[in-house]
Amino acid sequence: KHEWQVKFNALCLFKQTFGHIDLASKANCSSSWWSEERLSLSRWLNNQRFQLSKRASKQEADRLRSIGVTSTSRTRFWNKRFNHLVAFKKANGHLRVPIICKENPKLGHWVNNQKQKIRQGRMPQERMKKLESLGLISNRARNSKKTKSVEQ
Repeated sequence: KHEWQVKFNALCLFKQTFGHIDLASKANCSSSWWSEERLSLSRWLNNQRFQLSKRASKQEADRLRSIGVTSTSRTRFWNKRFNHLVAFKKANGHLRVPIICKENPKLGHWVNNQKQKIRQGRMPQERMKKLESLGLISNRARNSKKTKSVEQ
């Protein structure tokens, strides 16, 4: 239990410092985080992701999910793109991402795909709420579309 708490605290510190939990990425990270400690934390996180889908305790699972840890790679990919959108809004003050965004060439296509899923009623509720909280869609638009209740 003590080791789990130490690793969880290190992961929280990493997220607080860099704004994400993508330990495999060198982007937006100082070189001091490229160490044996980070490699160890990355291994621990991968194990926790596996445990989430198998047999993690509810308390540990809830704590991991509260900071954005997910079990599926599809969800991790979606959250990574969402975080890129958050960063774009912070840097530019708006969410009008061009189709070909020079800072992040795939972000514009991803945003268009999200809007298309919303129009088609194929957007899971949880994701819809996140996009709405960021301002990508309005509450009125959300209520007028049929949304999925389970995440893809």
